[in-house]
Amino acid sequence: MLNKCENSQDLPTESKRLIKTSRIPEFEGLRGILAAWVIFGHILLFSGFTYTDGLFGIIFSPVLGVYVFMMLSGFVVTYALESGLVNWLEFMRRRFFRIYPVYVICILLAIGLSDVSRDVALKHPGVSFGHETEARLDEVGENFWLYALADSLLVQSLLPRAIFPNAHETFLPPTWSLSLEWMFYLVMPFLIGLYRQRWWIKSLGLAALVAGIALCHEPLTRINSSMSLATGSYFLTGIVSYFVWKKLPRIRGRRQWFAIGLFWGLLGIEMALTSLPFKLWFATLAVILYDRVHSHRVWPLEFGRWVLNCTPINFLGKISYSSYLVHWVVIEVCLFNFFTWWPGVDNRIAVAVVGCLTVYPVTYAASWLMFKYVERPWNTSRSINPFQRLVPIARQAG
Repeated sequence: MLNKCENSQDLPTESKRLIKTSRIPEFEGLRGILAAWVIFGHILLFSGFTYTDGLFGIIFSPVLGVYVFMMLSGFVVTYALESGLVNWLEFMRRRFFRIYPVYVICILLAIGLSDVSRDVALKHPGVSFGHETEARLDEVGENFWLYALADSLLVQSLLPRAIFPNAHETFLPPTWSLSLEWMFYLVMPFLIGLYRQRWWIKSLGLAALVAGIALCHEPLTRINSSMSLATGSYFLTGIVSYFVWKKLPRIRGRRQWFAIGLFWGLLGIEMALTSLPFKLWFATLAVILYDRVHSHRVWPLEFGRWVLNCTPINFLGKISYSSYLVHWVVIEVCLFNFFTWWPGVDNRIAVAVVGCLTVYPVTYAASWLMFKYVERPWNTSRSINPFQRLVPIARQAG
């Protein structure tokens, strides 16, 4: 798996752990936390809370957690391709088998339970969200076969929003981000190929890329607001973070205090000027990278490592993909039963509490079954999970 270099005993703690485990375990824990965040945000949305409910609505907006997922994807996809772990065709084939089986199951569940979705929308205490769900279901009924084809190819985000307002969400709303990630997988190999070229080819390619983005940005944004520079910045942040992780050297001796000041100064600026998803991502990188410049442990960050590495959080990380896709259906089923037994409840806090108490255990139970009997068998035999095969570039880290 990994050839240890002669001076591996001098590697920072983070790199030694990677050599031992062949992965970045903190990323697994981060995935579990992000999936739980998205689930909670959607429970609040179904309960009648909105994104405009002040700070409360901003913090628990599920889309913010999805943005961190995009940064994480940018990191691990860059690793898988730039390190030469697989070629592009093999990578796409394996990623297909990694995501598609669970994806199809959850789409079919959503289609089969569309009447439950409509019933919950009619009884929903949050009127605006109920109307949005009804409009989405009506649109799906009118364009069923078109949406079925687009979803099967994971290109639903390419359908123009002016004609198909809910095309990006169709049968199962969380899949909008999966469609964007799939298109990112298709584009990323060309960026990696450009990175490997000579400097003048890189310069020409970069100029052409910038010109292409300038020309295509407005039309693409008009088709779907999700395909904007703002969304691309999340993937780009993950890409840049990978190269920082790879290239950041171990610094000791007289330069250590300068390195410490530079490291925390840049991190402080990023935390102060960026939005919440970036703050969470940079905080995670600080936990992973800080001992590249520190010769002693920083206990608050070590506690952060412990949280991200603890067994329950890592378990949630393992089943995070399945839980991300299935939780929407679980919320609708749980609230359908709740409104059936207690009709007319309009207290959104009560709905949110009941939702949390029922949705989380059911979601995690269903996710574990899909992980065990669908996701893991296909992933083990036919695909590659970059999160579990991240290894350090020992010579750069040393």
